[in-house]
Amino acid sequence: MKKRFSFVLVLSILLFSMLSSLALAAPKDTASPFNLELQALMGKEQTDLVMHVYSSSGQLMPPNEFKKVDLTILDAITGKKVDDRKYKNISNYPNIASIPLKDVERHQVLQTEIAFKHDSIKGEQKLSGKTPVLLRPDLTFNNLKVPSTVIPNEPFYVQADLKELNGDLGDSARVDVVSDDMILGTLNEVHVDKGGTTSIAIPTVIKLPGTYHLQLKIIKTGIQQYDTSNDMVDFTIVAEDKNTNQPLTNYTAQYDYSPSYAQRSREYVDGVLYNGLDYEPASYESFSLNTIVPGHILNGGKIIVNLQGANGNSFNFSVPEMKASEEEMMFGPYIYEDRSTGVRVMIHTNPDGTDNVSLVKNAGFYDLNLYTEGEWKKSTYSEGKFALQEKESLSFSVDITNNAGETYNLKRKISLDYSPTNYDDSWNYQNRSTHLWGFRENYAGVQSSYNQ
Repeated sequence: MKKRFSFVLVLSILLFSMLSSLALAAPKDTASPFNLELQALMGKEQTDLVMHVYSSSGQLMPPNEFKKVDLTILDAITGKKVDDRKYKNISNYPNIASIPLKDVERHQVLQTEIAFKHDSIKGEQKLSGKTPVLLRPDLTFNNLKVPSTVIPNEPFYVQADLKELNGDLGDSARVDVVSDDMILGTLNEVHVDKGGTTSIAIPTVIKLPGTYHLQLKIIKTGIQQYDTSNDMVDFTIVAEDKNTNQPLTNYTAQYDYSPSYAQRSREYVDGVLYNGLDYEPASYESFSLNTIVPGHILNGGKIIVNLQGANGNSFNFSVPEMKASEEEMMFGPYIYEDRSTGVRVMIHTNPDGTDNVSLVKNAGFYDLNLYTEGEWKKSTYSEGKFALQEKESLSFSVDITNNAGETYNLKRKISLDYSPTNYDDSWNYQNRSTHLWGFRENYAGVQSSYNQ
């Protein structure tokens, strides 16, 4: 009986010893030394699943490629599986991977598992996570506030609200005030919460007098935007020297626009065609300003003109340095002309210490068919640039600085009337008969110091 008891005791001790050895040999924690961050960003055309793998300790380089990416799409409300998708050999260079997705919906959940190998670690590494599909941020401007007139070299503020429209993600942006390619003011790292609004005020400086067409523009964001067509707003500011501007008090300004006209004439002698003329098709526009400026403009003065139509079209021009000879100063006139744009400036110096100034911006086109000496001859005429094509009203501003540094300006609006005409006239004299006919569409108006 004692032997049997001893045998059982020894067997129990051996069994306990074996179980103790198995527990000590159990595998250690096999958690990956890498972490996975996921983001699913929905744009207008596609959704981008962005995957970022990084070392927990910061001592290991991320993999260059994911061997496998298994994606399960879950319903936003029920959490049930909607679809499975599998991808292979996804590049992770430079340290970020992205898979473009179609046919996913906002707020669906993307359950993602990636597998990769690393030179410093044995075996295959697997990481997994979930992320909802969110709309990319959409930043735009509201409530723009800018002064209409500023003083050169004195700072002013361009104010606006920067708003995020989509409501899923916030973002940060750099915002600039620009004139053409020149940055006049900037504000970095403006943060806007999802669906939120951040008020901004950008200190801005304009160095020289003149009329400036500026833009408030989103230059750079942390996340690619959902819609970039609303990243900019246009505005106009006039920079004027302090206490040096005076109004022009003696002027006449006129604008004419004829989008279509035709003129035909025939002259017969004893019933036989002798002369013929056809203008068709034809069109023209013209802005003109005649004014008297105190002082003299030549040899040191300058002229700046800004034309703005109600339809949004505009045309601006300035006259280069106007150097005149002594003969031009005494007998005049001085003429500057640019046929490519249709700009013509004529200055006549008066004995009383003033200048007569005539500014013209023309554009014209017509096909000419001329009958003379027994045959028809065709030609085409074109001058200037049709920049305005206005039918309702034209606003203009003119700044003229004489060579003593005194600036005279004028800002007015010309209201246009529509006055179409049709004509058909004939007359006879002895053995000659003439026939003249045609039509003209015309939008025209006048603004003058005499009819205010």
